[in-house]
Amino acid sequence: MKTLVVYYSRTGNTRKVASAIADKLGADHEEIVDRKKRSGPMGWVKAGRDAGLKKLTKINEPEKDPTKYDLVVIGTPIWNGNISSPIRTYIDQNKLKFEHVAFFCTCAGRGEGKVFSDMAHLSEIKPMSLCHVLENEAKAGNFNTQVQEFVDGIHGHQHRHHDR
Repeated sequence: MKTLVVYYSRTGNTRKVASAIADKLGADHEEIVDRKKRSGPMGWVKAGRDAGLKKLTKINEPEKDPTKYDLVVIGTPIWNGNISSPIRTYIDQNKLKFEHVAFFCTCAGRGEGKVFSDMAHLSEIKPMSLCHVLENEAKAGNFNTQVQEFVDGIHGHQHRHHDR
């Protein structure tokens, strides 16, 4: 199954998890680039506000075409209990191009259930697998178990799909 891991990372935590997932799946990967400045304390405040308002943002045109992949794994940090604006924008612009999806997120606390539900609703596809990594786990690089369970979920879904 040809796989693409797409993610946005403001602080680097989501990037670390995306890299581990891409390595385990032997996948291509691409970081979404937000044209809006999100660094520093004011960037954090604006990011939370925009996510809470479910705003789209301007992103650089992705280099990799999701139609060339069987599975697109999409990763987002949770901002103010919501999908990050860059990933909301990516899904909005590409939802008709996904054959299969799987989702992962990073956050300081809980909230992944609502975010995963929103991502599935936006992409109009039920995900093959889900992964949630806490911010402190991502910073420490302590997320191998979650990533392995996520990858196993994808492989298990593939086998169930083939057995039909």
